[in-house]
Amino acid sequence: MTMPNSRVILYYIILLGTSVAGIVYGLYFSEVFFPGHREAWIETLFTVLKSAWVVALPYAVLNYYSLIRYPAFAAHTAPALAPDLVVRLHFRFVTRGENPNLVRENLRQARKLLTAELPAANWRIEIVTDKALGLSGEPAVHEIVVPAGFILPRGTRYKARALHYALGVSEARAEDWIIHLDEETRFDADTVRAIAAFVAREQDLARLGSTRPRIGQGIILYGQGPLVNWVTTLADSLRVGDDYGRFRLQFEHGVAPFGMHGSFIVCRNDIEQTIGFDHGFEGSITEDAYFALMAQQAGVRFGFIHAFMYEKSPFTLGDFIRQRRRWFGGLWLCALTPRLPWRERATLASFMVLWSVSWFCILMVFVNIVYPTGTPLWLSLTGGLSFSYYVLLYLVGYIRSFDWRGAGWAFAGRLVLQVALIPFFAALEGIGVIYGLVNPPKDFYIVQKEARPVRAPAFGALSLRTLRFQALGYWRQVVWFPTLLRVRLAAATRRLERRDTASGLFTYAYWLLALYLERGKTRDVACVSVTVRGLERLKRQHGAVVAEAVWQRIGGGLMQNIRPYDIACRPADNQVLLALVDCKPGFAADAAARVAGSVMRQTVNALNTQYDAHLSLGWHVAPVPAGALSFESLSRLVSVMRERQMVRVTQATEVSAQY
Repeated sequence: MTMPNSRVILYYIILLGTSVAGIVYGLYFSEVFFPGHREAWIETLFTVLKSAWVVALPYAVLNYYSLIRYPAFAAHTAPALAPDLVVRLHFRFVTRGENPNLVRENLRQARKLLTAELPAANWRIEIVTDKALGLSGEPAVHEIVVPAGFILPRGTRYKARALHYALGVSEARAEDWIIHLDEETRFDADTVRAIAAFVAREQDLARLGSTRPRIGQGIILYGQGPLVNWVTTLADSLRVGDDYGRFRLQFEHGVAPFGMHGSFIVCRNDIEQTIGFDHGFEGSITEDAYFALMAQQAGVRFGFIHAFMYEKSPFTLGDFIRQRRRWFGGLWLCALTPRLPWRERATLASFMVLWSVSWFCILMVFVNIVYPTGTPLWLSLTGGLSFSYYVLLYLVGYIRSFDWRGAGWAFAGRLVLQVALIPFFAALEGIGVIYGLVNPPKDFYIVQKEARPVRAPAFGALSLRTLRFQALGYWRQVVWFPTLLRVRLAAATRRLERRDTASGLFTYAYWLLALYLERGKTRDVACVSVTVRGLERLKRQHGAVVAEAVWQRIGGGLMQNIRPYDIACRPADNQVLLALVDCKPGFAADAAARVAGSVMRQTVNALNTQYDAHLSLGWHVAPVPAGALSFESLSRLVSVMRERQMVRVTQATEVSAQY
């Protein structure tokens, strides 16, 4: 690892400058220059709020230490190709099959590059997809299509389900290595040689019996090639800085307490086969982090690979926020799962607490500028240093992502924009966190990967009625947040399981508790019982595995057609219970009919054709009566509704009179 003298000086000047800036901020906005002159309760309140800076300091110092210990601007010479590579490298792209053009283009580039860099016997490309793409005839390509009826014992879903299926059907031998890639991931010749050198070194160490092969990971960059969205690409500079900070630090020390990314993973096949990806719903949203914690528990070590892979940032701000929400919710599932020992989860759980309040820490930095109060010097220095190191991650990420050679003033202009927009980027990150707290992810959201022309709606489509319903939806998500906290606290007190691991929906007991607490905040709540008819017959004809897969597709279709703050559970094998919030009795039946009709058109009809089945949906609606109602009475009321399968909305009030 070498660095030219000029780059060494520039790099450490940047590191020193950020520390000086943090100290200057802390000194200037402390009680030294702004002594407390406001009312005592205001001074006390703001000091308490600004104490959140203390939570952010360990993370900031950890990243700063990593950047000092392992310089991000160090120049690494690409290693020569290992002549004694006797294993095969399987480059495994994972996709849902919804972006075939993108997959084909990446496949073409990867095959051309690998053909030029490696002997044909040492590499293979695998495409793991939910939908057949017709790539089986391509040379050196193995297309693995995950069957729709493939169900894992623990109910694992999404990408983890596909990865676990690939373990059983791949042509990779136990001693071969898997390089995990997303469908848009690209790499260059230096990356291939660095991976080959890492694999050869690990194979030699394993052959000597001194250690087990490590799992390797490198850096992912987002500013290479044509860019679709400059704003989100600049916002992703933080991810690059984070890779050089805490992620590189943990890999250099052979551990992965923070987890790892789902792309650019280099792992020997026998390790993957031993650990697997079937870890239930907790391991379905951020399967990469869960796998890393499982591997660490099994005694597997990790290593840092000095190379890059290249991906695209989200194309829209909405995708950016939803991506962060999935990461936030999925990592909390990993941190809270009881299936892993606490020692494996402690570091990640600590980081998740920080991530939960990070947006507030940054907010208080700017509040302190606009409305300064008497802040103790030690606390002000803590906030200044934490924020300056946060800005440093953006700077490091930007300089590593964008090539300054030949860019001239464009590079400098974008650098100014990178710094100026940090408050906006922090707001986007904060919205993703709050969105994840208010409405935790129930599925694996995939951002758009192929650039497509988007037609803007006519102005007339933006009616006041539409805007009113959108505003009401956002407001309901905010209002639901306190209830969500109450429900989780009450469920923990009663030791209730929160989610059904097979479906990802709430358990029936948790659903009842949420419905009971929600009734006190809104006048109109309607219960809808949706039954999948013909599922038992399908089960007899095709088996339980196919029947469960069919139900999951129908259940997923239902979840996509309800609002984020509506509550859903699976009380029986062929039934879903929905609680529609702020839904008047006269509207509930129409809403249920529209949802069922949409699912019939989008999902059920296709399943009937695929399996020659006769599936249909039945729905039964009943409003929850207003007024005082105990939890036990509500439970009996819902049970009666399920048993009698009420269709007329007036019957619910008659039943409730019995209690």
